[in-house]
Amino acid sequence: MQIKGIDGKAKKEFFAAMKKLIFVIIIYLFLFPLGALAKNSCSSCQGSLAAAERGGSKSEGQTQTQSPSQSAGQAPTQRQEEGQGPGEVDQELENNKPSYNPRSETARAHMNEVAKAVEQLILISYQLENQGLGSQIREIARNQSDDEDKATQALDNAQGRGAILKFFLGANYKELKEIKKVLEQNQQRINKLNRIRGQISNEGENADLENQIKVLAEQNTTLQAQANDLTSGFSLLGWLFKIIYK
Repeated sequence: MQIKGIDGKAKKEFFAAMKKLIFVIIIYLFLFPLGALAKNSCSSCQGSLAAAERGGSKSEGQTQTQSPSQSAGQAPTQRQEEGQGPGEVDQELENNKPSYNPRSETARAHMNEVAKAVEQLILISYQLENQGLGSQIREIARNQSDDEDKATQALDNAQGRGAILKFFLGANYKELKEIKKVLEQNQQRINKLNRIRGQISNEGENADLENQIKVLAEQNTTLQAQANDLTSGFSLLGWLFKIIYK
């Protein structure tokens, strides 16, 4: 009888300790996402401010780069209508530089490769004889640049999830969902660039555009592989969050 009493007391102490441990874990799991959310909100604010500054500088540059022929009242050429002066090219390149600064090396390497491709797309667009197609390429390049900031930040946040949190909650499926969205949009832009390439008769221009399409396709594959790697490993509740952010 005495042994049974001791066993009962030990069980009570064990369950009391487990309750405390579960309580601490729950508090940690709730507080950690709040801190991460505040940090992400700050990063988003900084990104929005940078984008606003870029937009303002773009408007200022467009106002200041009026050609002499336009000032004299002469009819503008097609290139002037499209804003293809040397100053406009530089301003377009400046406006489409990445605004997010990644923490991880893999995210930074991916961002740099895509940024180079965007820069080349802009340069190619101004060299095309058909500026209707050139305008379409510039629009694609702008969207690619904007989405690359989103994808890089999402990859950074997903890679930054700690081992303990990943063990309980799994991968950061919220950020992985954002990456998946950007991957789909990237593929749509690649398809559109291929259709534009089919309308370019100049062999040199066609080859230059094809090279940049290959770079974007390769980086899309790389981003997909990096996202897949983050979902590997065991977790207690990862399956649940995967369903929530599906």
